[in-house]
Parts: sequence; C-alpha cells; structure tokens
Amino acid sequence: MYCPARKEGNDTSSSESDSTFDFSERLDSPKDMPFATANSCLTDDIHSSPESSSLSGESDSAPEIWDEAESTSSESDTDSSEHAQLQYIVCLFLSFFQLCFHISDRAISHLLAFLYALFHHLSSHAKDAPLLKSFSEAFPRTHYSLRKPLKLQKSYVKYVVCPRCHRIYKELESECLVSCQMGDNPKCSHVQFPNHPQRIHRRKCGTELMKRVKLGQRYKLVPRKVYVHYNIVNSLQKLVSIPGFLEDCEHWRKRETEGPNSWLTDVYDRNIWKEWMKTPDGAPFLAAPGNLLFMLNIDWFQPFERTQYSIGIIYLVIQNLPRSVRFKPENIIIVSTIPGPKEPSCDDLNPYLDPLVNDLLKLWNGVQMQAPPGSILGSRMIRAALVYICSDLPATRKLCGFYGIKAKHGCSKCLKCFPSAFGSSTNYSGFDRSEWQLRTLASHHLHVQRSKAATTRTERDKIQQEAGVRYSELLRLPYFDIVRYHLVDPMHNLFLGTAKKMLTLWKEHGFIDDHKFQEIQDQIDVINPRPNIGRIPHKIAAGFAGFTAEQWMLWTTLYSPLVLIGVLPQVHHTHWCLFSRACSLLCRSYVHAADVENADELLLTFCTQFQELYGESECTANMHMHCHLKESIMDVGPLHSFWCFSFERYNGILEKMQKS
Repeated sequence: MYCPARKEGNDTSSSESDSTFDFSERLDSPKDMPFATANSCLTDDIHSSPESSSLSGESDSAPEIWDEAESTSSESDTDSSEHAQLQYIVCLFLSFFQLCFHISDRAISHLLAFLYALFHHLSSHAKDAPLLKSFSEAFPRTHYSLRKPLKLQKSYVKYVVCPRCHRIYKELESECLVSCQMGDNPKCSHVQFPNHPQRIHRRKCGTELMKRVKLGQRYKLVPRKVYVHYNIVNSLQKLVSIPGFLEDCEHWRKRETEGPNSWLTDVYDRNIWKEWMKTPDGAPFLAAPGNLLFMLNIDWFQPFERTQYSIGIIYLVIQNLPRSVRFKPENIIIVSTIPGPKEPSCDDLNPYLDPLVNDLLKLWNGVQMQAPPGSILGSRMIRAALVYICSDLPATRKLCGFYGIKAKHGCSKCLKCFPSAFGSSTNYSGFDRSEWQLRTLASHHLHVQRSKAATTRTERDKIQQEAGVRYSELLRLPYFDIVRYHLVDPMHNLFLGTAKKMLTLWKEHGFIDDHKFQEIQDQIDVINPRPNIGRIPHKIAAGFAGFTAEQWMLWTTLYSPLVLIGVLPQVHHTHWCLFSRACSLLCRSYVHAADVENADELLLTFCTQFQELYGESECTANMHMHCHLKESIMDVGPLHSFWCFSFERYNGILEKMQKS
C-alpha cells in the first residue's frame, strides 16, 4: 500500500503539495491508471475499519462500515459504452476528490446520497433522456459501488486483536455471524507460559475478542480491536508494474564514486551495502538484477485532538532507488497500522510483526513478479531483504527487543551500565568509549534463547534484565543482524534530543529569558538566507514553541552560533559551538570520511564538557547515543540516507486525514 502521491522537492520539507487533479490528463494516460487508482485506496482502507483499527474514529454501528448493502448492491450494469464511460469518469473523479482533499468516508457517503437523489429527480422529469435515466439508476450509492467500476480491491488483511495480550487472529466474518446466532463469542486461546509448574498459570488468556453490534434485525459480532496489514509482496508488485521502476532500482550500478572509503555520498558507498550477505543459493545478493534491500521505520502519532490515542505505522523504503526519489511518498510502502489507544510494549508488539516477517521470508526466498511491457529487465524473480531499521530510541528498542533507555543496560549498541538510585533519574554520564563492551549478535541470540526457554515470568524477567534484551520476531529472519542493522536516527538524536535539551538548560540557568528571546528573534529577522536555506518562523520570541524538526536543524547548524554571541556566557557558547559544528559537518549531502571522524571527536568532546558544566544528572541517553552515531554513518552513509524527516512528514499527512 502506498502513501498518497505528492510532489516533493526536498526530503525535509513539510510544505503541502499541490492537490490539483488534472482529470483530462489522467484519462489520456491509461498506463498511469493502475498506480493512480491504487493510491486512491489509501483513504478508504484507513477509514474502513472499526474505531480501534487504523485511523477511523467512527462508531461501530456506522452504516458505512457494517451496511450489508455494499455486498448485495442491486445497481444494474448497462451495455452502453457511453454510459459505462460516464460512470467510470464520475467514479474516478469522486475517488480522487476524496483522496486529494482528505475527505472522510461519511462525508462521501452523504455526497453520494445527495447526488443519487438529485439525478433520480432530474431523470424522472426528463422523459426524453434515456442516458440520464439509466445513469441515475446505476449511480453509486455506497463505497462498494463507487469502487466497483474502477476495479479497486482492498489489498489489506484484517486481524482480530486480543485487547489483553495483543495476539492476532484472522477475521472470518461468516463464522462470526454463525457464532453470534449461537450465542458464542470467540475468546483468545493464547497461553503465555505453557510449561509453567503451576496449573493456574497454564490457562488460556480467555479474553473475548468480539462484541455484538445490531445490524438491521440481526446482531453481528465485530472485533473489539482490529489490526490492518498490507501484504508487502502485493505492494511491491504494484511498484514493479510501474514503467521504469525496476530500471531506477538498477541505476546505482552505473554511478561513479570518488573512492572506496573517501567520500560518503549514499548508502551504496558504505559497509553494509558492500559487505552484505549471500542468498540461499550462495550467489552474492546484490549481484543479481532485481534484488532489493529495505529500510524499516515504525512510529506512533496522535490522530485525534483533545484525547490520548496512539496509532502506530510501519513503513518500508526501497534503498535501491536513487536518493532523489527514494523517500517520495509514491515509493513508500505502508506495511501496517497498529491500533491504539496505547502503544504496545515490546512483548506485545511481536504479534503485530508476525505477518511482516512472514512476507519478508517469502521475499527472501524469491517471488516471481511481472514487469511492465517494454521493461528491459522483463519478468523475473524478485528477492528482497530487510537490512536497515531507523526510528526513534523507544520505537527501535521495542522493535528490536532491547530494554528501554531507563534500564540498567539501556544502550542497544553496547553493554555500558547506567546506574540509577531509588528515587533518582538514570545516570547516563561517562563517555570513555574504551570501557564500553559492544554487543554482539551471538551473545544476543544466546540471551534470547535463554529467555524463551524460561517457564515462569520471574525467571524470564531476571534473564532479560541481566542482558537487557527480549525476543523479537525479527530474529526469525535468517540474515538479520539485529545489533548492527538498527541505526541511530540523527533527527531525534541530535535535533529533537540534545538541541531541545540545551535550550531547556539555558532557561533553567537563567542564560536566556523572555527579553533575550526577543533579541534573538530580532537578529534572525534581519538575516537573509540563501534561497535553498529555510527561514526560521517567528516563534523564537515565544520560546521556540511549535518548532519542527527541520527548524531545529536550521537553528542548530546555521543560526544559533551567530545569534547566541553575547547571549550565552563565553564558555557555554564555545561548548555549544562544538555541537553545532559537528551537526554542520554531518548534515552535508556528501560527507568525507575525515569529516565524520572530526564530527565524532567534536560530539565526544561536547558530551565530556557537558558533564563538567552541567553535572552528571543532566546527561541524557541521546548524548550517550551520540557516541554510537559514527557507527551508523560508516555502515549506511550520510545522514540524508537514513534520517526520519520523511517519515515524520508522512505521519503528519495521516494525522490530518479526516476521521469522522
């Protein structure tokens, strides 16, 4: 499944794209129709689930969700080519109209009802207009009849989720109807510790999975919580069917590089891409045309105002694509939407990853896919593998099975101990990397196997706390190095982490107050940046309220070293310039290996001096992860190759969609 197609000029831009739909151009380009119409499914797919699923905020008994008329529609089809073309045009326009302007399903349902009544009234007074009469009779009245002429099929699978233990079950509506008539409500059959020595702990979960909803004169069992998963194989096939897509995925083979280790221009120049594993038949994976590597992102956001309700989204990015189009929304694959209202814990997240891992295993073994006519690559066996994970710290730890940042072994890259006394915060100080023991994949697997073999919760928790790891479904992938392949996201680590932390400390120490905020704003207002550099909005006078990640990046790398002269004490300004200089070096589109080393030393010096200036208690987990950022850059490439700006923007797009 794809995000709505939009024109993006810069990966870090948060501006809205042009929603104008050139209808005549679409009709004149039939080759673009499959991709365009597939994109129009996103809004419908997201809003077609009950209130606990996806992003829909509608009630369980909403007629557009559970109305049986969708599957028993009685609109008649006509053999008239003129009538069929007119119906196709109207349905296509309404689908794109809903997609481009983020209109809810309920609003479209009311619009369809009004237009049907209007056309029916006009046809009854137009005796000599057979086309209008036949068109009014066949005019779509439901979402099912709206999609039918376009041959749009829902490409997702809905799973029933246990509200208690988060285990998922495939939804079978026919069986649920029969069970409801018999008065039987399906219950969760999961047993967490089947070998527990006490019988009471070997019982099934037993939580009811469904609830009764009145449907006309009958009752129907509907899920209490729904998990929506989009098949990765189907989504990839839609992308492969686009003319030129496979050719773009092979473009990296023709690029020129300055040297093997000198310049970091993209993901193709770095260690993981070069040293990657082999396929099951023993051939180098990337030597075969059509083999793809994925990067995965998972994040939660709040889709509703004035209420706490978190929705999770899993994205996949195809790293073979050129960087200029890699993060375009039309090339992003949405894997699943994780229901709320709260974020699941690490153990509870694993059931949601099971369908994803199953799809990845199929792609690892190879899937025959049909290329578009005229493709020089032709139809071929497509293989794909997941080798990069980039999310914020809490999401990465949940996904990969590491303990949270407040744990004793809270780092997912090393085994440094973070002590914490009762009633006090965790101590993240100490930046002598020579004392840090790095994690290894072998030891990680060993601890996970011990944890899985535990027969009681107490035994399992003790093993997990000692090593700081849990089981993750991603370990089922035979090629996946869960320690090395998860990355430190620069956006959250540098700009939404340390940059915001420093501003808070300056305010607490009295270095900056409301008067100085206004002075800083006045200095920035007179700066005329180059056209390719964004301007910070008039928010500094309000204490940086509402700053986006991109604005924090501009503040850190460009504006702050200049405008903070005379505002901060000299020693604190010099200290901040270490961080600003390091970020400036790393944020370049093309980075030299020597600049990465220089930036790493600057960040290490910044963290060491921070501990001296502000105390051990103020050190944060982000500052510890600064010392591991170099590893991610040397493995993957410059920050532009893997930071999360694009995913944050797509969360904003989904958040703005109508939900009622």
